[in-house]
Amino acid sequence: IVINCSQTWALYCMYLLYYETKELTRQLRARMKFVAINMVVFLPFLQSSLISAALSFELIGGYCLLGYSPQEVADGMQNFLICIELSFGSVCLAFAFSHTDFDGGWVQELDDEAMEVGANL
Repeated sequence: IVINCSQTWALYCMYLLYYETKELTRQLRARMKFVAINMVVFLPFLQSSLISAALSFELIGGYCLLGYSPQEVADGMQNFLICIELSFGSVCLAFAFSHTDFDGGWVQELDDEAMEVGANL
């Protein structure tokens, strides 16, 4: 329960950060970065919750011939899904956090704009 609450709180805080800084970081493609990070953070949490629910409702059985318990099967499923998901997630993160975001001369403009916003607070 503590992990579920902390994951939910982290996602909420990430959303608030994105919402408050979306105008300031528009040139940095903040939406794509937000979606990529949430995919890496939220999907394993969702998968874990769904697999735990399936295990508690006894939808996941063990493999008696191989000697695996239902818990071991659920753990194996979670590990396999994490490997597949993070391979796609790494590609998404590579595109979201590209080095080309910082090649333009507008980075200094963004810094100046941030200083103006900070001065207005």
